[in-house]
Amino acid sequence: MSLNPEVKEKWVAALRSGEYSQGEGVLKDVPEGDSTPKYCCLGVLCEIAVQEGVIKKVPLMNHNAGKSRVGVYLPRKVAKWAGLKDISDGRKMGDVDGTEQGRLATMNDTGNTFGAIADTIEEDL
Repeated sequence: MSLNPEVKEKWVAALRSGEYSQGEGVLKDVPEGDSTPKYCCLGVLCEIAVQEGVIKKVPLMNHNAGKSRVGVYLPRKVAKWAGLKDISDGRKMGDVDGTEQGRLATMNDTGNTFGAIADTIEEDL
C-alpha cells in the first residue's frame, strides 16, 4: 500500500500551515479550559479525513482528569483512505515501530517539528 498522492499533498500542506498546535502521545488532546487542541501528526491527518467526509469526527478514546483525549493511531477508515497500513487492531507499541504510523508517531513524540515530519512524508512516503 502506498500513500494516496492527494492525501499526501493535503497532509503535508496542513502540517506546514501553522494551523495546528503540536502535541504528543495521542491523536488530539484538548486540555480543560484551553481552546487550542494539540495534535500528533497523525491527528492532523484525522482532521483532514473529517473535512473530507471519511469519518465524522476524530474518535474519542477516553475522558479523564478534565481532558478529552483521542486514540493513538489512525482509525481503519482513515488508514485505508490515506493508503497507510492499518494498525488499529490493538497491537502492542513494539509491533508498530516499523510501520509508517509508528515511525511518524515516534518522530512526533521525540521533538521533531511538523515541518520536519512533513519533509519525511514528502520524501519517504
